[in-house]
Amino acid sequence: MIRHIVWWTLKPEAEGRSAAENAELMKKAVRGLVGKILGLLSLDISGTVLGSSTMPAELVLHSTHG
Repeated sequence: MIRHIVWWTLKPEAEGRSAAENAELMKKAVRGLVGKILGLLSLDISGTVLGSSTMPAELVLHSTHG
């Protein structure tokens, strides 16, 4: 089993949208991958990032693959 963790720091504005708007679009797009990727066992994408993080991030993705 492989656990994959990715975090994104978004620009304050891109493609004419705010970072918060782009984060929501990214969440919807990533959640749409469930059931479409062979071996993807679980996927969670969240805007909740621990305050103790050393890097600023708007989104964190945790996925498990087997």
